[in-house]
Amino acid sequence: SSSSSSSSGIPRTAPEMLAATGSFDRTARLWHASRAARPVPPLANGHGDYVLCVSFGPDARTLVTGGADGRICVWDCDDAAAGNPAPAACLRPGSNAAVRSVDASLPTPSEDEPGDVLSMTGGEDG
Repeated sequence: SSSSSSSSGIPRTAPEMLAATGSFDRTARLWHASRAARPVPPLANGHGDYVLCVSFGPDARTLVTGGADGRICVWDCDDAAAGNPAPAACLRPGSNAAVRSVDASLPTPSEDEPGDVLSMTGGEDG
């Protein structure tokens, strides 16, 4: 299947440079900067409609996606690269309005929970 990109993410840091895209086929994709690297399976089964936005977390191992279905999904990039492309978590923050923007680059709210991801979103419902 083709991946018509509608959004892109910030590349990860070395040694595994990755970029992320959202697609109209309801998947997000991780792309290796090196063409010699094996492909990463599409991140599927999280969104029921277009993936409109993507953002890497501050650890560069977490990806947050937002979709036209109003869902926000959190993905573990290491799990995806290992062939487990299921979301770690998905939620709908209140309405079914499309999530047009996510920012997962914010620092975690607590030093006690370093694995937490704080994400800000923007959608059609204001």
